[in-house]
Amino acid sequence: MIQLYSFRRCPYAIRARWSLYLSGIPYQVIEVNLKDKPSHLLEISPKGTVPVLFGDGLFIDESIDIVRYAFTQQLPEGFANLSFDDPFARKVVDQLHQVFIPSLNRFKYATRYEDVDLHYEQMVMLGFLLQFKGLDDGLLGSKTWLDCVCLPFIRQAYKADGWTELWPDQMLSWLEVQLASDSFKAIMAK
Repeated sequence: MIQLYSFRRCPYAIRARWSLYLSGIPYQVIEVNLKDKPSHLLEISPKGTVPVLFGDGLFIDESIDIVRYAFTQQLPEGFANLSFDDPFARKVVDQLHQVFIPSLNRFKYATRYEDVDLHYEQMVMLGFLLQFKGLDDGLLGSKTWLDCVCLPFIRQAYKADGWTELWPDQMLSWLEVQLASDSFKAIMAK
């Protein structure tokens, strides 16, 4: 059985666990104490970050690649088959990593940065969220792998105090449905 080095609250590990779970790929979680990383993790992945998926000749140490692996092995039931090369999807992933996550970090951890304008960071994150118009079942109207990639970070932004009143109702509804799903609860269980 393949194994996944993970940390329960890490959004990158959450996206990996959720995509594997949704795709029905059996895996064993090895929970990592980030202050005392296992020597085996450091041997197979010197950068020492989670998630790392390995076993049966498999080694993947980037969460987006774990999502790709999971969705190309087995498309989860009820999910649309969105190409990983789709130009809009690639744009969303780039914006998530280059714009949304840095603003989220500055917003959540403002004391670690100099001269953070919290309102500006909120508007940057809101701009990212507003690009999703459909939101019936997923970010693009139907569920796709983008939901797995984005949800953990949107969840973190949601948990950050004092600004979700600015969010569109559809985004809040979509988020609540995802967080209440049996699959998300299963991968977040302690």
